[in-house]
Amino acid sequence: MEIKKLIGAWSVILLLTACKQGQLPFLVQSYPHEDYGNQLKKQGLEETSLGRQWLQRAEWALQNPVSIDIPFSLNGVFYTDDIEAGAWRFSLKQGSALRIHANWKSPDSSRLFMDVFFFEDGKWEHVGAAEKGTCHLDFECTEDGEYLLRLQPELLGAGQYSLTLERTPTYSAFPVQGKDSRAIWSVFGDDRDGGKRRHEGIDIFAERGTPVVAPVSGVVSSIRNGGLGGKSVWMRDHTRGHSLYFAHLDSQAVNSGKSVKTGDTLGFVGNTGNARNTKPHLHFGIYVRFQGAIDPYPFVDNQLREAPVINGFPTERYQVVNGAKANFRQGPAMDFKVISSLDEGDLVWVKGQTNEWVQVETPDLRSGFIHSSLLTLPSPNVESGKERWAFWDPFVHPADSFQLREGRLAVLGSFKGYRWARDEEGHSFWISSN
Repeated sequence: MEIKKLIGAWSVILLLTACKQGQLPFLVQSYPHEDYGNQLKKQGLEETSLGRQWLQRAEWALQNPVSIDIPFSLNGVFYTDDIEAGAWRFSLKQGSALRIHANWKSPDSSRLFMDVFFFEDGKWEHVGAAEKGTCHLDFECTEDGEYLLRLQPELLGAGQYSLTLERTPTYSAFPVQGKDSRAIWSVFGDDRDGGKRRHEGIDIFAERGTPVVAPVSGVVSSIRNGGLGGKSVWMRDHTRGHSLYFAHLDSQAVNSGKSVKTGDTLGFVGNTGNARNTKPHLHFGIYVRFQGAIDPYPFVDNQLREAPVINGFPTERYQVVNGAKANFRQGPAMDFKVISSLDEGDLVWVKGQTNEWVQVETPDLRSGFIHSSLLTLPSPNVESGKERWAFWDPFVHPADSFQLREGRLAVLGSFKGYRWARDEEGHSFWISSN
């Protein structure tokens, strides 16, 4: 009855494609994943085990993400006979811009939902979603903190995806013509005047007379001459409302009230003001209403690493630990925290791979990474079966058991006192190791 009910509503669910994209940290009122979940409930599928599992898995993913650093790449798989969702947690600083893309290939044309969350007040708040009909999202971080990306296909959807997360400069033009972020020699927060004040910007060193350009479109709000900044220009970022400060100029090239486009010349590098005893450089600052000075570096950093290219997709759904011990880590590098140690022969579910690390899920539903050198394909051990009790999922639903009749079994791996076996008809289940 459940399957008939599901199929009967399937044509309606396939129409759920409306999407919105939000800029952090503004909450979107409605987004594709939420719309789809509401439609499942409207069609009564929340009452079915499949519908419940889809909704529960979405929430479970938020509570069980793996950890990553940006940039990041992963080739992953969502399987037809399972209800899955993936979640990746990462840190961002205010002013960072992030580009997320998933190349999604599904044999059944099912869609993939892409959502970003921000951790606030002890819970994950939704802050962004992919545009309609795409698996691509660009957004800007307006608050330091922890973020999470969740991917989940439609109910019963399956396919392969190549996921990349890369930082990009928020401002498309670097403030000093011909230079890049390697020319930044003094950063935000450095001590000034023997620790009496802090540096409220970054210093970009260049030859005297090098053009200083608008990193973004806006309007010149004031021209000043004197004080610590010497000859300076203030402009307002039209898009974000930020005030941008360009100080120690040798000369200014604009007037107050002038509208400027990205790349327009504002002035020229010098060392006026309290920089008269230093080499020529631009002091660049960003000020936000009700917050004051913020670090400009993430806005203009253009020396960013690209996400690595991952060759191939996981070819086998199951793998086993091939060494005496394998560290199971929160993220795909040696400096990520060890969740636990897995034993030789322990079975894991493969979710995706990088070049050196495999993202897996343990049978008790813990997500993490294992170095690829510590995993191998199962080598089935065939044995004659006898009447015994078997379990579909002894780690989550230990009471859900059934009696297994005699027959030959292929044992693929083990985990915490149980062995994963497959009968001659291709059914897989757990049996006790005792």
